[in-house]
Order: sequence, then structure tokens, then C-alpha cells
Amino acid sequence: MVPVVTAEHGRRFAETYVREPVDAWGASGIFIWPDDKASQLRVHELEDDIEERMQPEVQEAIAAAFVKAANEVLDAEREEATTPRFVKLKGHGTDAPLWINPDHVQAFYGQGSWTVIHLANGDLQTIEEGPEEVAARFVRCDARAMTN
Repeated sequence: MVPVVTAEHGRRFAETYVREPVDAWGASGIFIWPDDKASQLRVHELEDDIEERMQPEVQEAIAAAFVKAANEVLDAEREEATTPRFVKLKGHGTDAPLWINPDHVQAFYGQGSWTVIHLANGDLQTIEEGPEEVAARFVRCDARAMTN
């Protein structure tokens, strides 16, 4: 066994333990595997004692990391689910962007190099992007919504 267990031993143990717990002790390098059966049993007893003493702290660290990661992911998911979906387009004859919710589009079609969009409220919008580009943006917006 090593004279002092270092942070590097701990990192090697932790990195391996996450992927393959059985190999973590070998990866740590704190024990040299003995040849005789009695010494091997003693190494296993020491490993068990170390794991038993680690368990409360490891359990709390995993719980805290789980709570943090799960809340971050689910908060982002909730925010995405409640954020209205809009596609940014360039209105014909204006420098201001035009934000359109695809759910409010009744129809759209090409008009020369432009696209005319019919909205559910009866408005018509003329867009500088062509109909293929408008369709692609609506599809991407719907794909994002489908993952919520």
C-alpha cells in the first residue's frame, strides 16, 4: 500500500468508479495486489472499510449533484415549454424583424422572390425570405416544440 493517499489517487478512483466500480481500486493505485490469499483477503477488508466510511459523504454528494443537475435541466425545460414559439423573418420593405408564431399561420405562398403569409387574424404579411426558407424555419420551430 502507498504511504499516503493523495488527491490524485482519489481522482483516479472516482473517475473509474463512475464507469466501472469493480476496477476503481486497481485504478486508484493505493494497493499492490498481493500473491497470498490471506493478504488478498486483508486488502478486500480494507477496501470494504474505506467504502463504508465513504458512503455517507458520497451519498450526500450524489444527492446534491442530482438535485442541482435535475433542477437545471427541468427548469430549462419548463421555461422552453412556456416560452411562445416564434420565427424571426424579415418583413418586406422594413428593417425591423417580423416575429411570427407558426401556430397562427393559416397559409403561405411564394410571390416572386417573396413570401406572402396569411395569419389567423386575417392579416397578410409579405416576407423577403422565399417560401422554402420560410417553410424550413417553421419546421425547425415545430421540431423544437415537439421535443418539449
